[in-house]
Amino acid sequence: MLPIDPLFHEDIEPQKLRNEIKKLISEKSPGNDGITNRWIQAGGRKFQEILHEVCGTLWQHEIQPKAWQMSLMQPIYKGGDKPRADPASYRGILFE
Repeated sequence: MLPIDPLFHEDIEPQKLRNEIKKLISEKSPGNDGITNRWIQAGGRKFQEILHEVCGTLWQHEIQPKAWQMSLMQPIYKGGDKPRADPASYRGILFE
């Protein structure tokens, strides 16, 4: 049995979510839902609170919406000197 990373037992902190939203690249293309990173960043404090509550509830109950399970993502190695064992060395291509 694989060890369980303590990360998976920690609640999502509101400040951590805000920090991650700030780091989003605003010029990225949206997914099929049409929501851009710029919109997420422009949502303001109230939107971030709602997003935190939704994500926290899903995390706490270990569930995800069925629609999130209906796609396939293929990791593609970025190349260069990046270590192949590091997940950050890959980008995902989403097939829906």
